[in-house]
Amino acid sequence: MRNDAELEVDPRWPKFDQARVLLLRGRLLRRARRPGAAATAFTEAEAIFNGYPVWAAMARDELTRVGRRRTNAHLTGTERRVVELVVTGMTNKQVAATLFMSHRTVESHVARAYRKLGIRSRAELMRATAG
Repeated sequence: MRNDAELEVDPRWPKFDQARVLLLRGRLLRRARRPGAAATAFTEAEAIFNGYPVWAAMARDELTRVGRRRTNAHLTGTERRVVELVVTGMTNKQVAATLFMSHRTVESHVARAYRKLGIRSRAELMRATAG
């Protein structure tokens, strides 16, 4: 015989369904080339998906596709290490010597970090990582 407690509906489900609809709406808006509206839908969906890490990650991934949200969480481990050294004031050649890679590789990691964080200079990089 089933326990009645197993049959209870999670009170968060209506909000969960709303967030799923917002995620779908955002995807449709992104495909329709309406990034602002899509970003709004993804942001609302991510806020509602708090407590559902897999679904929240999907909303964050969609936000990155739209290009509206950039955070350190999206940097790879190597990019993060390169950025940490660049922020200390090291040149690309010094970072390369420290991490045993070519200065061109450091340049590419820095360029990708700039793109992911939505910044254009080392000064902006320092401000972005300070917060």
